[in-house]
Amino acid sequence: MDAKKIREKLMNRKPKVELLDVPIPDLPELDGQIYAMEISGQDISWAKQKATDERGEMNEEISNAATIARSLISKEAFDRDGTIERIFSDDDIDFIAGNKDVRGFGSSVILTLVSRANRVSGLSQDFLKRLGVI
Repeated sequence: MDAKKIREKLMNRKPKVELLDVPIPDLPELDGQIYAMEISGQDISWAKQKATDERGEMNEEISNAATIARSLISKEAFDRDGTIERIFSDDDIDFIAGNKDVRGFGSSVILTLVSRANRVSGLSQDFLKRLGVI
């Protein structure tokens, strides 16, 4: 295959998705309804920027929430016609993390979701530490 065809294939590659096939604690009705979509380098940079305070300190809960917000998509929409319909908007990260007087999801839910988002994106714990995201 020549370089032009290889480039075209890479440029047209869709993000990888995986079924969230682990139960979300206390929400059995969501089983099989959510895909975790691989996040991009831009998403990782955005999460890091959102999670870094004015003193340069990283808030891991915000970083995880930002990753979740960018990764989770509707399985129904994607299976129907390939539409990437995000479940959460960028404005939901404080809610997900439990900041600003909101209880949030709790650690069991957040760890389940961010673990799958990182896995589908090929992000190991060691790699995330080197990036300074965790």
